[in-house]
Amino acid sequence: MYYEGGGQNQTTILFGDPNTGDPITQPIQEPNLTFPEHNGTAPSPVTFTWEDCDDSNATSIWLGLEKQDANEVIDINFPADINSSEPVTLNKGMWEAELCFDKWYDFNNADGIPVEIGKYSESNYTFKVISLPSDDFNDNGRAAMWEIYNSGDPENCWLAESNQRLEVRSTTGANSEDTGYVSYKWKVDAVSNFSFKVNFYYNPATSGEGDGRVFIHLGPSLTDVYSIHVDFSAGRDVYSPYFYCEVVDPCLGPTDIHRIDRTEDDGTLYVSYNATNDELYLSYTGYGSPNAWQAIPGLLQAQWGGAPVYVNIGGGSEAVKLDSGDAYLDNFVIESGVIKVDAALVYRFWSPTKERHFYTISERERDKLRDKYPHVWTYEGIVYYDFSVDTEPGLKPVYRFWSPVLVAHFYTISESERDKLINIYPHVWTYEGTAMCAYPKDQQPENAEEVYRFWSPVLETHFYTISEEERDKLRDKYPHVWTYEGIVWYAYE
Repeated sequence: MYYEGGGQNQTTILFGDPNTGDPITQPIQEPNLTFPEHNGTAPSPVTFTWEDCDDSNATSIWLGLEKQDANEVIDINFPADINSSEPVTLNKGMWEAELCFDKWYDFNNADGIPVEIGKYSESNYTFKVISLPSDDFNDNGRAAMWEIYNSGDPENCWLAESNQRLEVRSTTGANSEDTGYVSYKWKVDAVSNFSFKVNFYYNPATSGEGDGRVFIHLGPSLTDVYSIHVDFSAGRDVYSPYFYCEVVDPCLGPTDIHRIDRTEDDGTLYVSYNATNDELYLSYTGYGSPNAWQAIPGLLQAQWGGAPVYVNIGGGSEAVKLDSGDAYLDNFVIESGVIKVDAALVYRFWSPTKERHFYTISERERDKLRDKYPHVWTYEGIVYYDFSVDTEPGLKPVYRFWSPVLVAHFYTISESERDKLINIYPHVWTYEGTAMCAYPKDQQPENAEEVYRFWSPVLETHFYTISEEERDKLRDKYPHVWTYEGIVWYAYE
């Protein structure tokens, strides 16, 4: 029995069916939550699903949600014939779920006091709410979740993240060139269902004597991005606008190609996967088998061994000039799936000629500086590690700026600092996107370490370190050169 409004009234009730006086029948079917799985992960908003309630003793279903280590509680009631919820927005972190099949009565007792009585069967689950990778390209800077890949000639075919979209640009000198963003330090699990999409536009007036396109690729290898993959494209050649699908894998023999005429200049490329059937679906109308333009069976698990897949979005050109606005992608979203995230090592360089440090998680940037500019940049090694995507609870983007005035980079996890530099000092600082993802103060895990920031009015540059020894050395021995600015974020050593 529950008191309403915290009242202290006392009453006596019959613990039975208030209509007949008969004993309340006990629901006996054990509720089985099918999504999220126990100890699994789910992106927000979460659509909860469970096995049908076939227990004739149950008249309703109750779902209770409580966030661990936080005062967040959600109660939802359903009719007994419902087996899923509407999407529920939840904050990232660990949650407890209690699913009950109820025989419940809510009524006013004879003395007018409102009471609730009943019996139920229950099951309890723990799950983690995460965010899935997405990019709306609105910041006009490459996010840390992407690495740039080119098939060979970036001078004639390249990407430009501008106008709040990802534009593909090329010259007529492009010779079957592709350029793209490839998932960096994250992959999509190929033994679980997944779905993702990206919007596109392709100008029908860019036919000429060649072929241009925008695409989604996915494949099992980062080193063979363009030699082993599934290609889903929207483009135009000398004949007509088209949708195009190609499975490229030397082990499968001749390339499997499909094409259909495209009637709209813009649209959405949908990719989804049924792990139970090992079937990949490509569509321009929606997810799943019912919407599939092409269904590709037996590839991700049977042929590629269930290896997690990389995602590559971009475009290409064969002798077609693509200017700003001719071909672009927008609003990339992974809507379901399990993401495999690798730690991103933070590499540090020192330039004795510029008297500056540089930090990057990009292996390509690291190798470029080591191989092409050893006379300018001295590699100092791995200083700590962060992440390329903010899937885990607490993670936030660290933003990177370049100043041609100061000839220095600046990094901040603060959105207010980011906005201040973009809005007030665009003549000094150029926004370059997100450099990595880290934990802001008061949101860090227990084993994360502080990253400290210094400013030098003498050198006109910032310095970042996770090392307490370096921190103390600069504060104690070089206070005339370095001003300590405190903890800026948390990472792992």
